[in-house]
Amino acid sequence: MWSGACNFNNRVAFDFKVADFDDEKTKCLSMNIQRQPSISGQIGAGLVLHNNYELKHTILIEPDFDWLDQHEFNVIQRGKRALTVIHGRVHFSGQDLGFSEKLWLDGDGFQELDIETGDRVFEWMALDHVFLSENTYRGSREPLGYNRDYTWDVL
Repeated sequence: MWSGACNFNNRVAFDFKVADFDDEKTKCLSMNIQRQPSISGQIGAGLVLHNNYELKHTILIEPDFDWLDQHEFNVIQRGKRALTVIHGRVHFSGQDLGFSEKLWLDGDGFQELDIETGDRVFEWMALDHVFLSENTYRGSREPLGYNRDYTWDVL
């Protein structure tokens, strides 16, 4: 059992797991920390540690997304890339459901990030590919009853 909270301003670490890297003969560890502080506010960060638990890479998640999914930071391609689920508030057209007003939705998707640079390699957002009318979860409120602070998690 290891707790590295004291190494990261006593932030809670989630999804602590082993990942393969080309440049090390043994495994290294990956984890993420939700709500890593930044200049622009609170953003998520994926962290990769050496086998001796020292920090190897920090991959910041775009600040325009509200939070990093605590269970979905995955190192792939032998340490070259990472996949993470992203969530953000979206003011989205309600026309697909017959509304002239925009609706506040939880925009879900995923990103592939370059671990060395932190650059986004690929991004996929569900609302760009799935119609609201295809949603099977109607939520606890009417669609217009959601707001910026309480978004409709449609997908």
